[in-house]
Amino acid sequence: MILIKIQQIRNATVVIEYGGKRFLIDLLFGDQGVYPPFPSLRGDENNPLVELPELIESITKDVVMVIVTHTHLDHWDPKAAEVLDKDLPILVQNNYDAEVIREDGFNNVSILEDETQMENITITKTPGMHYVDEDTKEYLDELTDVTETMGFIFSADEEETLYLMGDTIWYDEIENVLSTYKPEVIIVNAGGNQFAMDSDDPDKGRLIINAAELYEVHKAAPEAKLFASHMEAINHWYTSRQDLKDIAEERNFSEQLYVPEDGEAVEF
Repeated sequence: MILIKIQQIRNATVVIEYGGKRFLIDLLFGDQGVYPPFPSLRGDENNPLVELPELIESITKDVVMVIVTHTHLDHWDPKAAEVLDKDLPILVQNNYDAEVIREDGFNNVSILEDETQMENITITKTPGMHYVDEDTKEYLDELTDVTETMGFIFSADEEETLYLMGDTIWYDEIENVLSTYKPEVIIVNAGGNQFAMDSDDPDKGRLIINAAELYEVHKAAPEAKLFASHMEAINHWYTSRQDLKDIAEERNFSEQLYVPEDGEAVEF
């Protein structure tokens, strides 16, 4: 068995070493503050809020494939399109995202329909819901053409199963994935990112998992190791790293949870 290694880069950008291969996920490479803010409950700072923790050349070294779960700016940005090798294999969720990336000049873009085989590794597409309710979806529709997203499973003979959930809230399809595949390692985008919407509901506008829903993930997969990503890098984040550590301590799953700083790598 080869160790799984996950490096948190910034926001949802992670490098996964699995089955002896190095994968780069959801690229946000722009300099700190180069992009405008999203409508936010937390202020109007430009994005990203922090610099990359290391040089792009180091992040992209020896990568065999890029996986883009969806083409929102904080998962596929102009700087990534500028600097990435145009012949590098890129895996995406649908035709729309494939065309976006091909228009950026990339020559080897494929759609993950259900499964893709890369030598000994099977990559399986999983669903996601990138909005907490229909009002939030309508608001998202006004801001972007992209409301769909995906996650994926990495599996291989004699290797632990890894599940990257992508940008999603907690809902029944996520629970089904956990029940079906029983992953030992789960990457959770858990920053609780949320749009500012005119509502008495404090949860209105939320786009991804927050601390309370991270606990639901743990309850559904109590033996799995949880790796928290998509934290504190975009101006509409709402759940902090400390929030996750606090709930894990309160609900007794601290030993299962890893909350890395940008640049930090964890081996499983």
